Amino acid sequence: MEDKDWINAATQVQGLVMTLWTVYVAIVGATLAFVTSGRIMLQRPHVRLLVIAAYWIASSVNLWAMLNLRKQHDLMAFSIKDSSLSTLKHYMLRPKPRVYIAIHLGVDIGMTVVAWNLPRFPA
Repeated sequence: MEDKDWINAATQVQGLVMTLWTVYVAIVGATLAFVTSGRIMLQRPHVRLLVIAAYWIASSVNLWAMLNLRKQHDLMAFSIKDSSLSTLKHYMLRPKPRVYIAIHLGVDIGMTVVAWNLPRFPA
């Protein structure tokens, strides 16, 4: 395959990763909306645990998909052979997958704290 084909394919996969980031933001937003809705049922601990478990499952599946797509993207970027495109290749390999993991963990831990503590307080 030519380099331009590898670049196009990697760009398309990166677009899918960006779509997954959007889905992740929607998951966070929906969870926050539900937790802050002031529903009486959220004051029960087992309901809050179910909300937290559902959030972590959705978040984990999202992260797994992002990391798999990112691996495909990186393999395509490594397939570029033209040395004049080395700067482009360098930027295509950013951010590293560990950045995705760190962001997910930070937000997920914060969402867990919010989902567990916030519904206890009646509006």
